[in-house]
Amino acid sequence: MRYTIRRGGVDIGIFTVEEIQAGFSEGRFLLSDKAVPDGEAEGIPLSFVLGSAMTMPMDRPEFLYPRPGAGARFDPAEAARLRGRLAGYEKLSGIVWMIIAVVQCLSIVGAIAGIWNVFAALTRFRLARAIGEGRPGVVEAYEESLSMLIVMGCVNFFLGGFIAAAWIGFDFYVRHKVLGNRHLFAPPA
Repeated sequence: MRYTIRRGGVDIGIFTVEEIQAGFSEGRFLLSDKAVPDGEAEGIPLSFVLGSAMTMPMDRPEFLYPRPGAGARFDPAEAARLRGRLAGYEKLSGIVWMIIAVVQCLSIVGAIAGIWNVFAALTRFRLARAIGEGRPGVVEAYEESLSMLIVMGCVNFFLGGFIAAAWIGFDFYVRHKVLGNRHLFAPPA
């Protein structure tokens, strides 16, 4: 099947699924582009075409978090805005973890989790600053954070209560967003 790729109401061209996959990997196509199947008037999100065309193995991070192609151009103002949003998410996470930690420290059973969460909150504030500044090491920090988030969720579940354990989901969301926007932290060429 062939699709017309449409961006902002402008047709870019007609491509096969394989050409769309290659173009997406190279950064020529965006997930916000529309794919109009041959003979149809309405487009579907490009992600539908990519999702139906390939499986995304968990051991291949380039499928989950593709790197932009060499020819991809990014608006510096848009990159700064996205980094600002990601930093805001991480600051929010730090504030919530600090509140949870204070409440937990007031209880005898939750004090261990509370002390752990003070550390987690301070880490979130440092990460927020690094994100806002666009430091290159941010992506590596998030790539290595998976096991720590799992341990943190378990500690909070068993010692800190359900709310603290549930908040870890937000941290997984932020991790996903940072890794999905790794190009914002690439060193300048």
